[in-house]
Amino acid sequence: MEFWTTDSKIRDAIEAMPGYEEGNWTQLKKDLITKGGRVQPERRYRKDLLVQLFNDTQDEGEISNLSQYKRFMGGYETIITYLLRYKYIPQENMFHEDLFDCLSADIKGAICKEMIKENVMVRAEDGGYLITPMKILKKYIEQELEARVLVTKRLSPPRIEEQKE
Repeated sequence: MEFWTTDSKIRDAIEAMPGYEEGNWTQLKKDLITKGGRVQPERRYRKDLLVQLFNDTQDEGEISNLSQYKRFMGGYETIITYLLRYKYIPQENMFHEDLFDCLSADIKGAICKEMIKENVMVRAEDGGYLITPMKILKKYIEQELEARVLVTKRLSPPRIEEQKE
């Protein structure tokens, strides 16, 4: 099969698809649609869905453990990736304060304490602190929640299985 694109990354990705290797146009078309979606995709996500996700999370109870965070981030990443890809928003950092507001008070406190200790948080003109950019914020949230999982596991007594005789 002869190829029509000049972008080497796209060409390499397409050449690695089973439909291309077999010379099967029907399979290649299916692979391309699976990988990249429709030629003119319908608008699936809007900013208001992201706002709704933040509001729903706060209404259900703030994020206080790793499983809640992962569940939230699954929806968040899907929406934010779409909005960035199709340029509905200029950058992800527009929502870092909203993410911070979804966290429970003790998680917020622990994260802020750690970021201040490591001199990551920037001071505002009036002496308060500004929420860090999204990439840094996510890193500290994940560190804190993973540390809590580790502590919980370490504090739990080991389960001893009864031996069957």
